[in-house]
Amino acid sequence: MKLEQKKQEIENALIGKEIIEVKYYQSANSRFHYNQERFHLCEVGMELLLSDNHFFFFGWDFDYELIDSKPLSFENIKLQSQNSDAQFLEDRVTNDLEWQNYVHTPISNIEIKWNWFEDLTENRHDIPVELTLQFANHHELTIGAYQMEINHDEGLVKADNDSEGVVMIFFNPA
Repeated sequence: MKLEQKKQEIENALIGKEIIEVKYYQSANSRFHYNQERFHLCEVGMELLLSDNHFFFFGWDFDYELIDSKPLSFENIKLQSQNSDAQFLEDRVTNDLEWQNYVHTPISNIEIKWNWFEDLTENRHDIPVELTLQFANHHELTIGAYQMEINHDEGLVKADNDSEGVVMIFFNPA
């Protein structure tokens, strides 16, 4: 999908909507990682149920094997894919303390960092590598695809955008 078309799809899906429910997805042989009040990490992706009863998923595209976003539920993404026969863990995090500033608050703006790839037929696909959601209450939330390094003593040492990485969610990033 071309950049302007993809940008419009993301903005139409999110701007003016409120997050009603949040779910994280992880492969069955892995675990979720929560660093209270700073970031969350989920290997497969996250799904938002929005106030218009539509879904938005930021996470693994099973067909292209990289991180992308789609205005679909995780269940629909798995059904559409030819490569999603694995088992997944689901965690509803809507009521977690970290999400309280974001749930039931309108999304007022979005900033997007982009990446792109070519498929086997050499068609270019523009994909978001990071979304920063700005809310009506002036809080921000960054959802992105990253390669990261976590040190047990120092916490998160490094997080670089990478479409083949993991999904991380940063609450009120500085």
